[in-house]
Amino acid sequence: MVSAYPIAKSYNTLNLVFYRATFKQSGTVKHWISRINSFLFFVSLTVGCARHAIADTGDNVGAPTGKPSPAFPLTTKGRWIVDQKGQRVKLHGTNWYGGSDGWSVVGGLDHNSVAKVVKLIRELGFNSVRLPFSNAMLHMTETSAEAIKANPQLAGKSPLEVFDATVAELSAQGIYVVLNNHTTSSVWCCGWDTNALWFNDDQSTEQFMADWEAIIARYKNNPWVIGADLRNEIRSGPTGEPNWGHGDDRDWHKISEILGNRLLRINPDLLIIVEGLNYATDFSGLATKPVQLSLPNHVIYSPHNYSWFGGDLKKLNYESMRDGLDKGWGFIFKGKNGLQAPVWVSEFGAGPKDDPKWLNYFVRYLRENDLDWCMWPLNNGVRGGNGSVEEWGVITPDWQRRLTDWRTKVLDTIQK
Repeated sequence: MVSAYPIAKSYNTLNLVFYRATFKQSGTVKHWISRINSFLFFVSLTVGCARHAIADTGDNVGAPTGKPSPAFPLTTKGRWIVDQKGQRVKLHGTNWYGGSDGWSVVGGLDHNSVAKVVKLIRELGFNSVRLPFSNAMLHMTETSAEAIKANPQLAGKSPLEVFDATVAELSAQGIYVVLNNHTTSSVWCCGWDTNALWFNDDQSTEQFMADWEAIIARYKNNPWVIGADLRNEIRSGPTGEPNWGHGDDRDWHKISEILGNRLLRINPDLLIIVEGLNYATDFSGLATKPVQLSLPNHVIYSPHNYSWFGGDLKKLNYESMRDGLDKGWGFIFKGKNGLQAPVWVSEFGAGPKDDPKWLNYFVRYLRENDLDWCMWPLNNGVRGGNGSVEEWGVITPDWQRRLTDWRTKVLDTIQK
């Protein structure tokens, strides 16, 4: 999020035994991981194991959703995301942040079990989650005990292992997962800082790509991990100004194609999600330089939108917003300028005290154009690791129930 002030079937018993050995016996997890081949480790994180191990907390949490699984893998067809039967799969989801923030784990695990939080996500009507992470999180070895105090089964795990458990539970309960490289260091995004580009003095472009390859390899046998949102809100900062198509080291178009192809070599079933420049608002370069990958039908473009992106809210009317969005990125899904691809709006939202006009108008645009979307955020209450308070979420601050206010009523109009 940008600051308003420059901001399948169950697997066999072997997998269950392995999962318990790794996630229940903290003293032996490193020993096991270092000696089990990668295939078994990946499978241990998938649907069957997670359903039996992580979700064993009562109240039927972690149970199958009752809905048939889609015909994986997902690809694109024109402006739509489709399964292998050619049926549309519409993403209507939420951002569950924390993996890129102070504690480097998803929010709410200090208040509720990971299984019950995922159950709540399902009950809210979401079918997908954008899961931000930082590069720093991938390499940390210790997790704050405070961050996971409602999840004793995660004691002694690294932030990445907590992330594993989160992905496993989302998959077990039939929620699509989109991984999002949100920041380089674990901090709140997104102002004028060294996280503005994908590289800085502490991380090279090659390290950025290697981290992505590692996490995609980690989940490559889990079909519910459907996409890689390559980088959040590319923007100008101390490391320079990004561009689209100049061919230099700040060329986001070039990096997106190189990285996208590297990830598809690891997992050819992955959807590659590319945000525009300037806080995911500028897609003007697509007219002459769309992202072209080695495998067709794998690219999705992802804008963000908030009320402060659109000028004077008092002067805003729906027609002017619609025309601005059509010009900014609507041309992508409408098939203009020689390009047609899916658009997934991966961030938008409003606070409870905000003027309802903007959100009503924007949701109307999503509804009239039948767009895929992911609202910001699920989280509510005190942010772990920095003490600030999140008020934009759609659950109660204790992470127990749906929050009902004017915003959730607006979201209900596009929930199905």
